[in-house]
Amino acid sequence: MLWIAASAWLLGWWLLWKVPGLPRTGGTSRSRTTVPATAMPATAVLIPARDEEASLPHLLDALRADDDPFQVLVLDDGSTDATAAVARRRGVEVVDVPDTPSGWAPKNWALHHGLDLLERADRSPEVVIFLDADVRPTPGVISDLARRADATGGLVSVQPFHHSQSAVEQLSAPFNLVSMMGVGAAAHPAAPVAARGAFGPVLASRLDAYRAVGGHRSVRADVVEDMALSERYRADDRPVDVFGGRERVSFRMFPLGLRQLLHGWSKNMASGSGRIPLWRTLAIVAWVAAASTAATQAIGSGLAGQLDAWALLATGFVAQFHHHHRELGNFRWWAAPAYPLLLAGFMALFFYSAYRTHLRRSVVWRGRTLKLDAAPAEVPSAHTRVATP
Repeated sequence: MLWIAASAWLLGWWLLWKVPGLPRTGGTSRSRTTVPATAMPATAVLIPARDEEASLPHLLDALRADDDPFQVLVLDDGSTDATAAVARRRGVEVVDVPDTPSGWAPKNWALHHGLDLLERADRSPEVVIFLDADVRPTPGVISDLARRADATGGLVSVQPFHHSQSAVEQLSAPFNLVSMMGVGAAAHPAAPVAARGAFGPVLASRLDAYRAVGGHRSVRADVVEDMALSERYRADDRPVDVFGGRERVSFRMFPLGLRQLLHGWSKNMASGSGRIPLWRTLAIVAWVAAASTAATQAIGSGLAGQLDAWALLATGFVAQFHHHHRELGNFRWWAAPAYPLLLAGFMALFFYSAYRTHLRRSVVWRGRTLKLDAAPAEVPSAHTRVATP
């Protein structure tokens, strides 16, 4: 049992070997694809926002600090706070998103509607970038995303570096680890299966490629639209590049506390886990089980006044968690030694997510209950309600 657990500890390094950073223009990625130093293509940044008055200023100020030219649209999805006013005060165009039609997830509808408006107004970009309102890019990120998407003709995704401030936000640490392990973008180069999936906070694509795979219309009812979109690109033999934000792209996911965190992770975990390869799922389960077992055995030995190999292995897991945390976010120092408690919370929330996903067939997000079995409806024509500064 000890040797099996130790093997699973090694598996944890295999699953999360090194998080690749977004290549700068002219650099290379793990896939060895060079991003040419060409002129930046015409680019539009679309930001879906619902009650984001606290987060949105950080993103818009970051975009304004960028010297490269691109369109920015904030898609106000029925906000009840000052989201629209925050954007207008910064000179950003605001689109009032109509009510979500039956059969659409709200975020998918907002992005589809905003891009449809651009095309109807003869303002179609060559590259479209979708950013969540809590993302904070550094100068140059938008141009690097646009150039890479333009060069590859595929989907480019970035999982932002997670800035966590409160004690409650440390609960996100194991979710970040498991998410990156599941997608496989940071796995050892010798891993038998290529990366699968994408991260929704930052997505970039050529518009013609996005339209060719069906865009958000093709995944209209899916609440895990990032994974669903990546499947559409791969089915069309288009590359999907996944990077970590590291020092260039960050976010603060759940500043509003425990309730927001529970809703956010329960919305994604069970649905997303069903989309990764079976062998990777089993490997992650083995790693989580081994980490929990090592901690349990080490605690038992300690209470018996013994210091044995289980204590050494549990220490190894603490070191592993600490290393992985630093790759993905600025989690507190004590999050690593507290990993048994964080894993317990992770497993409890995962089972709750499975209950909501497979039994209740609904999830809760941003004050709305999203049905998971709604039948897709025909797409109504785009409205023309665009509020410009």
